[in-house]
Amino acid sequence: MATPIRVLIVDDEALVRVTLGRTIGRQADMLVIGEAGDGPAAIALVEARAPDVVVMDVTMPGPSGIETALELRARGIRTPILFFTGDPGAVDRAAAIQSSRVLMKAGGGAAEALAALRQLASAAVTASMTARAPAGLSRTRSAAAAASSDSGSPDIRTMRSAANDG
Repeated sequence: MATPIRVLIVDDEALVRVTLGRTIGRQADMLVIGEAGDGPAAIALVEARAPDVVVMDVTMPGPSGIETALELRARGIRTPILFFTGDPGAVDRAAAIQSSRVLMKAGGGAAEALAALRQLASAAVTASMTARAPAGLSRTRSAAAAASSDSGSPDIRTMRSAANDG
C-alpha cells in the first residue's frame, strides 16, 4: 500500500476541524496528522510534523490563514495549502499564495475537497521528483504533470508520448 497523504487541518472552529478530520480519516489514502485552531499552532505543527498538505481556513482570529501561509513561505516551507473560506472576497488573496488552491466552504462538498487534497499532494510529489530527477527524467515528469486535468486525472496518451519522447 502506498504511503498515505499526511494532512494537517487548521480552522478556528472545532466543529469544522472534527468534520474535516472524519471525512479525511475515512480515506484509505489519507491520514490526519494534526489539528490547529490558529496560525501560530499551525506553524508549529507544520514545522514539527511536515504534513504533505495543509487544509487551512482563510479567516481566523489573530493571524489569518493567508498571513499564516505567508509566514510559512517566508520560513521556506512550501507545503501545499488547500484554503477553505466562506468569504468570496478572500479568494483572490488566498489564490495568490504559492502552491495553494481555494475552495468555498459552501461549495462542492467533500468530494471536491478530497480531490483537491489529492491533486495538491500529487503536484508536490511531482515537483519534488522533478527537482531531484536526472535531466532525462525531468522532461517526462513535467509533461506528465502538465497533462493532469483539473480533476487530477492525467491524460494517459500524453503521459505515454512524454515517456516515449524521453
